[in-house]
Amino acid sequence: MANVQKYFEQFHDKIRIDYDASQPLREKREILETRIADWLKTNGKPAFSSLLQGSYAMKTGVIPIGSLEYDIDDGLRFYFRPEDPGASEVRKWVLDAVEGHTDSVEDKGPCIRVGYAAGYHVDLVCYAVWQEGQAERFKLAHRDSGWRPTDPPTLLAAIKKAREPYSGTWA
Repeated sequence: MANVQKYFEQFHDKIRIDYDASQPLREKREILETRIADWLKTNGKPAFSSLLQGSYAMKTGVIPIGSLEYDIDDGLRFYFRPEDPGASEVRKWVLDAVEGHTDSVEDKGPCIRVGYAAGYHVDLVCYAVWQEGQAERFKLAHRDSGWRPTDPPTLLAAIKKAREPYSGTWA
């Protein structure tokens, strides 16, 4: 049987986004986080903390093809129970904060997308987060269906664990 591992490695090196290439995305994410934090503070709204998620957090980003864009997913954790403000209200805070930052701000179902002319975008995902016993609980603010149960840290941990080399024996 032929050894094709080197071909997979060459392919991976050709399609993956490296740290330097993702620098503009990180800079835009930080600019947006500062803009949102300032707006929230000025308007007497709760603060948030950032939760890096998606392909960037999992180190699985690839160079886009065709009309696709580079992107980075930024979770905004608001520490309150979802019964307090409604999902649409929290999303409106973020939309108001980023409106006019670029010519392309879209209110998408699970996120608010801020697009940049250079061919990339930042997806902002709003979460309500609270403690329940020893566990941290999450709900995602969805545009169409309000607060949805979710657990991004557990998903990220499961994907990272699945990527670990197998250390047992095959049956």
